[in-house]
Amino acid sequence: MSHQDPSHSHPLDKNHVHHQSTAEHFHGKAANHHEQAMKSHLEAARMHELGNHEASATHALVAHADALKALQNSEDAINEHANIQSAVQRP
Repeated sequence: MSHQDPSHSHPLDKNHVHHQSTAEHFHGKAANHHEQAMKSHLEAARMHELGNHEASATHALVAHADALKALQNSEDAINEHANIQSAVQRP
């Protein structure tokens, strides 16, 4: 088990603050896309129940596009967290 110097994870470290801020930004974007995807899925279901299959399919496609954007933003946030971890583990 390696000992980590606490100064490497100091909250005022500019790189740490930058990566943390960027990660939070991507988490926020991901949350927004998840919310939009949910709304589009609900609208797709509503259109399907009304028998409007073309509108239902369109809303479903939009929902999937938003879900993919959310996943990309989540991946970006994970990468930012990895950058923080990498910086903390440097000697």
